[in-house]
Amino acid sequence: MKASKKKNDLKVSMRGLEGIADPRDVKNWNDYAAGKTKKPKGFTTITVETPSAAQVKEFRKQMAMTQNLMARAMNTSSRSVQQWEQGQRSVSGPAAMLMKIFGEHPEIIEKIMSA
Repeated sequence: MKASKKKNDLKVSMRGLEGIADPRDVKNWNDYAAGKTKKPKGFTTITVETPSAAQVKEFRKQMAMTQNLMARAMNTSSRSVQQWEQGQRSVSGPAAMLMKIFGEHPEIIEKIMSA
């Protein structure tokens, strides 16, 4: 199975990032996702490309990580990382977003690993 070239839309509540989200946020977001309402205030949609197998491997090498270390940093299995690199599985939206964040802020990896 080849890795897809689709985009993953990741939804983020800006209020939720600042602390405890308003309990209405979940209902509002679910209604929006179901097409019942307009996008709730304070929400934004971030689109990230799904990386190819070669891009995953190149990313890991640029970050100087083994498959095991990358798996630990991303809270997944080393088998998943291996399958991403071999094109047997596509990187999920949340994992693709983590790769983007790690690429832009590599210091986060050290903080995660030392916690």
